[in-house]
Parts: sequence; C-alpha cells; structure tokens
Amino acid sequence: MTASAVQDIPFSAEEVAHWKAATYQDIINFVESGYHTRHRQQLPALIELALKVENVHKDSSACPAGTATILQKIYQDLEMHMRKEEQILFQMIKAGQYAMARMPIQVMLSEHDEAEEDLKTLLVVTRNLALPEGACGSWQALYEGIATFIADLKQHIYFENEIFFARVVAES
Repeated sequence: MTASAVQDIPFSAEEVAHWKAATYQDIINFVESGYHTRHRQQLPALIELALKVENVHKDSSACPAGTATILQKIYQDLEMHMRKEEQILFQMIKAGQYAMARMPIQVMLSEHDEAEEDLKTLLVVTRNLALPEGACGSWQALYEGIATFIADLKQHIYFENEIFFARVVAES
C-alpha cells in the first residue's frame, strides 16, 4: 500500500476482487458517476453552510473560523484534479496507453496526498468536528456533511490509489 493509503480498507474483499476484474470503462464510469459527481454536489453545499455558520457564530470562541476557506481550497483543487483525470488520464487508460499514464498517475497520487493534508487542516479548524454544546441545526448539518465528505473522499482516494491506479501501473 502507498504511504497515503487509508488505514482501514473501505471495501470488502469481494468488492476489491470485483473492481480488480472490472473493465477500465466500468471503473471510470464508477469513479465519474459516483465520486466525482458526489464531490461536485457536496462541496458547494458545504461551503455555503460553512459561510452561514461562520457568519452567524463569528462572535463565538467555538466558531469554526476558516472552515469555508479550507472547503473552498479543497473544492478548487479537487475540481482541477477531477478534470485532469477525466480529460487526460482516463482518456489514456481508455486508449490502452498504460505506460504513458504512469506519469499522470504519479501526479494524481501526489495530489491525493495534498488532499489528505487538506482534510487534516479541515479537522483542525473544526476541532475534529466536535460540536459545541447547543450547536444550531446548521452547524450540526455542516459537521455531518463534512464527516460524510471526508469518508467519501478517503474512500475515493483509496479506490484510485490501491485498486485502479495500482492495476494500471502493474499493466504498464
């Protein structure tokens, strides 16, 4: 496993076997229609909610100041990352250009490491998603949404690093 791999494997042995045998087109469809679509839906809503919480609770010492900023950075970086995958890397893989895909895969792996660092920053800013006593519904929804996003992104990174990209590199 790569150094940045998620500690707990988020897939069953059966799921891993399925994806290791799946066609690259099926894998790409899964990544784009699942993870990419989900992240593009999650992040704008989380940013909007973070801005609301930060504005309403700006005078509170518990306010998660900076949450919207780190979420905006994550969204901007992730959007660029996903576009590079969709427009360049996935096209190479579909065309069977596995050896040519090695360098873009290295770039993607590095960007995955950066994304994991951004998640750590997000957790610091939100005090590990610990809600203060009496947190409003928006604050609760924000932290629930962030927790879901983090779990989804970690699963996405694991899937690409350990299953998808590892297979492409092995075939190059």
